[in-house]
Amino acid sequence: MSDLKERLYNPFVVVFLSVTISVMVFYIVTLFIAMEDYTFGLTLSIVIPILASYPISLIMVRHHRKIVSQRQELERLDKINKKLFALISHDIRSPIASLKGVVDLLISEDLDVDEGKIHFNSVSDKIENLLEFLNNLLTWSKMQIENKTLEPKLFNSEEVIESILELYDELRTSKGVLLTKGNISSNVYADKESYAFIVRNLLHNAIKFTEKNQNISVSTEVLNDKVHTIIEDNGIGIDKDRIDKLINNQEWLSTSGTSDEVGTGLGIQTSIQYLKKQNGELRIDSEVGKGTKMTIILPEH
Repeated sequence: MSDLKERLYNPFVVVFLSVTISVMVFYIVTLFIAMEDYTFGLTLSIVIPILASYPISLIMVRHHRKIVSQRQELERLDKINKKLFALISHDIRSPIASLKGVVDLLISEDLDVDEGKIHFNSVSDKIENLLEFLNNLLTWSKMQIENKTLEPKLFNSEEVIESILELYDELRTSKGVLLTKGNISSNVYADKESYAFIVRNLLHNAIKFTEKNQNISVSTEVLNDKVHTIIEDNGIGIDKDRIDKLINNQEWLSTSGTSDEVGTGLGIQTSIQYLKKQNGELRIDSEVGKGTKMTIILPEH
């Protein structure tokens, strides 16, 4: 049925049908009324429908395409809304409920200074995780709603990576996670803001899923005109089935970190979408209990 509708909105089909109907009517009329100039009448029955139907059909086609485009956009926004509500209802409500429990405990009980510090540290960690999630949520929703084209340009990866390592230095050291920094200076042709977003999320995940006194390494290398930005940890790891679902956008990887940090997989999915828009990819090599190697692959130029 939909194929038939599409054909009817084709200008040439409309013109053909109009001419066919006009000629049929002309022949029927000639059966009952004698025509002095048969050829002139037949010509008119062909030319007039062409002149009338073609511009009308073009207007119909534009209108139809506009309606289809609006319907597709509404369907896309509806999917985004449903996913946002699912995230908000599960991944925001749960941490807030946990925070309320800690605050109620602080209010109701007579805690000494040391106990208070422990609870306040817990509240601070939960707020930090919640803020990280909200930042990812805002970035993801903005990207989905605006559907904006990214603007790739050539830049050096070192400046971006150094700023992110500095950003998470306190979090990493407070958790007792070690850092090995290899060569991080490579030219990358990509959208700089989205590249920073991806590196930031992958590094944050590496810290989140790595135990105290374990190591994270960050480096870049160029292979076959592609820049590989590698963030590797020896944390808890991911099983192969879940990696496949994650890469194919079938699952949002929601996992608690080694210090019960909340994870939603929102940052990973946004990163994958960013990379697809820039002819890049995210490669995940991991083994449960032995760590994870995340590789961001983007053009060198």
